[in-house]
Amino acid sequence: MYLLSILLLIVAGQATPAPTPEPTHDKFWGSQDLWIYTSAWYGEQCSCMCAAICYYPPDYIKTNLVTGRLYPIYKDNLPQLSKLEDEKAPVLAHPECTRKAARFSGAAINAVGRDDLIKYFPFDFNKDPKNMWNPDAPNPANVIPMYNFPCSGMLETDYLRSAVEMAKYIGTPKIISDNINGTVAKADLVAAFKTKGLNVVLRCRGEGLYEVFSCWSKNLPYPYQVEENDQSYAPAQPIKCPPAVIAEEGNCPDTIKITQLVQRG
Repeated sequence: MYLLSILLLIVAGQATPAPTPEPTHDKFWGSQDLWIYTSAWYGEQCSCMCAAICYYPPDYIKTNLVTGRLYPIYKDNLPQLSKLEDEKAPVLAHPECTRKAARFSGAAINAVGRDDLIKYFPFDFNKDPKNMWNPDAPNPANVIPMYNFPCSGMLETDYLRSAVEMAKYIGTPKIISDNINGTVAKADLVAAFKTKGLNVVLRCRGEGLYEVFSCWSKNLPYPYQVEENDQSYAPAQPIKCPPAVIAEEGNCPDTIKITQLVQRG
């Protein structure tokens, strides 16, 4: 009996561990693991992108980083995109989240401030330079983007305000401002963002800085906030990006070019 017990222990110790479950990517309110915020450098982006903003760029983006994207993701770097709630992808949908993507409303734009949105969160595919972020424009679809993350745990006004305030907080490191049309060491650029507590991931197009990724934890609501509209899962604190984000998004060389924006028009 004693020998049998020993053998059973040995077999148990050699048993194959249970596999780690695959992410479910549930789509309920605030189900993402974290947020990604990207600081866009339009100097490089406009060297290869024929969007209208490159022909009529707001002055601020010529020498400053601004909000490029702000989106919820899971740890495997899959974004919580609204398209996952389409009927074509029922496996990835979640019945508890019925919110649909929609164009940002005039109320949300006015609450945050159109001037701040133009400055810190420009709409890159805007088709009418004089009416960017103008809810009273003749064709709002040409000048106002969609809110594509309706299940992210942030209402549209809070989302726009976060996009503006995060751009203000991160700003543009002096190492970038001082080296437009020059080069910087990748290590020095990464260190510059660490002064704001950010462990950034740098994306380049060739040698040119294209986008700066930072990862953020999500806010957790209080237990008594039981209604979705009272719950906020907004970006909270900067964190180190998951390995999947680092592997898939970071591609800059050791020496990075800070491309000067050349107006196309």
